[in-house]
Amino acid sequence: MEYKVPPHNLEAEQSILSNILIDQNCINDVIGIIKPDDFYDSKNRIIYNTMLKMYQDDINIDVVTLGEQLQPRLKDIGGMLYLGELFKGGVRVNVKDYATIVKEKSNKRSISNIAYDLYNAAFDDNQSSRDVMINTEDKLFSLSVNRDKKLATAEEAINSTLEQIEKNYKNGGGIVGIKTGFYDIDKSINGLLRGDYIVIAARPSMGKTALALRIAANVSEDYSAAFFSLEMKKEKLMQRILSTDTMIRLENIKQGRLSDDSFTKIVGASAEISRRKLMIDDTSEISIQEIKAECKKLKIKQGLDVVVVDHIGLIESGERTNSREQELSKISRQLKKMANELDISVIILCQLNRGPEARDNKRPRLSDLRESGAVEQDADVVLMLYRDDYYNADSSKKGIVECIINKNRDGAVGTVELGWLAEFQKFRNLDNGRRDD
Repeated sequence: MEYKVPPHNLEAEQSILSNILIDQNCINDVIGIIKPDDFYDSKNRIIYNTMLKMYQDDINIDVVTLGEQLQPRLKDIGGMLYLGELFKGGVRVNVKDYATIVKEKSNKRSISNIAYDLYNAAFDDNQSSRDVMINTEDKLFSLSVNRDKKLATAEEAINSTLEQIEKNYKNGGGIVGIKTGFYDIDKSINGLLRGDYIVIAARPSMGKTALALRIAANVSEDYSAAFFSLEMKKEKLMQRILSTDTMIRLENIKQGRLSDDSFTKIVGASAEISRRKLMIDDTSEISIQEIKAECKKLKIKQGLDVVVVDHIGLIESGERTNSREQELSKISRQLKKMANELDISVIILCQLNRGPEARDNKRPRLSDLRESGAVEQDADVVLMLYRDDYYNADSSKKGIVECIINKNRDGAVGTVELGWLAEFQKFRNLDNGRRDD
């Protein structure tokens, strides 16, 4: 392989340092754009790093003070002669433009390094092709995400906040986030907010998958949603959506016991469903790294707004730890981080332990999540489902599911009731006569 000199621009690097020596306030213009590691020349890297430390320690930056701070490493940077050349050769320029050039060259060097690592990994028998691709995608995406990151001033932060408040004000003070389609849930949690990590938890047979699938189906009418199903194939998920949309019993759809009218209804509903922006991954054995990689690709290629994972207990961590609880904690933190990095809402399903079964009051509590690693701690919102008629044959709440909001970082906790039609796997709104038929 022919060797090529890595991308760099020494003149731009030197111009930045020269201008800081002429006017130390120039450092304010570049500090949010470049880091020491972005400098190609080791001398320039050392000098800029020292300048940053002097700036942080409130030490005046000029040739003399800089030389004093660099005393232990003067030989490494070419002595006072090099500092003198920087100062004498300084011409006032727009340092932001030069910093952008240095950053661009740094990014290209990073891409070159990733390509080199990819080339070597392709010949490494200890790495699977899948792992190589995932690691490479992760490195490239991290590079693109970090490219435009910078500290925001108070002015920038308040301006963007005011823009959001004004937008909400003009919207009439309605739901800020993406609507789930369930009025009282949206009212309680303000919709699905970008960056939020939402947990839907319950014991088996409470309707976790049905609720999450309905939310994903509702969202995908106007937004892009991805559903990772680790225990149910995509065909079964679609059967549920069809049953809910057509009000044809799920059992009849599964067995094909349909009238001509029912079949025509299903064909029509299928055409409507196919237009929704809903992606389904039904890989039963999938790692957190693969989920992140798929979501990053979707975000870049076509946009992504909401991700649902059913359920967290089946995700592989991709590494060995001392306990499954530690693995779940790592998985949970990576999902939370993904919500922030991709600016999406992440919904995970979580199966509760048998704690509620042992109590007289079988409604789930936040403490029932404790064995699921850091899920409770990481979550912005925790919704727990409870069906009284599942436990009590003479319940006065037949066909009602309590959606208990046990954690709501930006709002109040409480309970929302939804209608439940088991034969159609359908949740519906109940409040103020707004019943869904």
